[in-house]
Amino acid sequence: MTPNRTQKAQTDEPPRRIPVRIPEPAKADLAALASLSSEAAESLERALRHAKPSMSAKVLAAQISPEVKMDPEVLHRLVRLLYSLYGARERYAADTDDFVGEVAERAAEEGIGGLTKGSSSADAFRARLKRFLSLDDSIGVGAKAHELILEHDRPFEDVRVITDIRAVFGGTSGEPKPVAAMVYHTLKIAAHGEEGHKTYFFALDGNEIRVLRAALERATLKETALRELVAKTNLPLIDILFD
Repeated sequence: MTPNRTQKAQTDEPPRRIPVRIPEPAKADLAALASLSSEAAESLERALRHAKPSMSAKVLAAQISPEVKMDPEVLHRLVRLLYSLYGARERYAADTDDFVGEVAERAAEEGIGGLTKGSSSADAFRARLKRFLSLDDSIGVGAKAHELILEHDRPFEDVRVITDIRAVFGGTSGEPKPVAAMVYHTLKIAAHGEEGHKTYFFALDGNEIRVLRAALERATLKETALRELVAKTNLPLIDILFD
């Protein structure tokens, strides 16, 4: 769900209304949410309200799947939609009533899920959206965690270490011959930032590989210590996972 960035408030006061644009991929998911029976919507809301928060919509959907009689793929899409709605509302500090009103009104204008402007079904959909956007302890926590981790400049995507032998040549220019060899490594890291997908390469020798490994092993020990500390606070610990 994409609020119109040009309409973002220029002061510290949150805007009363934020016109939203519903992306094409989200329209089918909004239609599915609007078309849920009251029983199915209540079952989904109840399961989400008591779910353990996760940064991943896929993980959260799998967690509640046994409690919700719904096709797993549809369930994942609905949870992912709610993450998107929560994220958009939080990112632009929109009032919940105003935000769900804008989403419901735009959906009705476009006839999404059979909604029509001024109809009782549009009012019911607005109320349904508001209930789902009050799930602060599950959907809300996961959506905020997702936005928080993405505030890094280059979120990590993948890594590979390529190891090669490089020959040292001697001899004459007309008759070069290998006189020695070196083993070296190339660390390939893929990341994603505002500029899109990027790949970075770093040349490493064996000693530098060992330095890097020691740093990672120390990071693992520190992570374990911090996890134990958080466990003592009874706060839910959210793993960093992307769908």
